[in-house]
Amino acid sequence: MNMDTLLKIGLQTAGVAQLALCVGSVAIPRCLKWSERTACMIPFMQQMFYTYALYILGSHLFFSIVSMFLADQLVQGDGLALAMLAFMGTWWTGRLVCQFFYFDREAIPATRFNKVAECLLVMMFFSLVTVYYGGVIWILIR
Repeated sequence: MNMDTLLKIGLQTAGVAQLALCVGSVAIPRCLKWSERTACMIPFMQQMFYTYALYILGSHLFFSIVSMFLADQLVQGDGLALAMLAFMGTWWTGRLVCQFFYFDREAIPATRFNKVAECLLVMMFFSLVTVYYGGVIWILIR
């Protein structure tokens, strides 16, 4: 199997993982009790909070669709493909940095489910960074 084929499979797998993340994200507001925790906010701040959440969800869905259905174009590596791969790699790197250096994870109940979920999410974020930056590196060196 050549590297282009391996990259395509990695991109499509990343797309499926991000789609799963989108599906799972539907449960986050209930699990983290967003309605209770945002109740003290003025309506404008609540609206901004939910707008940002939807923008993030929309971005993840877009990344998923691009990775699953446009993997061939990403592997070809023209300027736009390279920019998209770099952007997605940077996006997920930022998410990893937030996970370890910004988020107050002590606010999340320390249940076994939450611990396993966090571990799986971190592994997925790391894998996404690896696939997207790996694509950038491969395109630049081939």
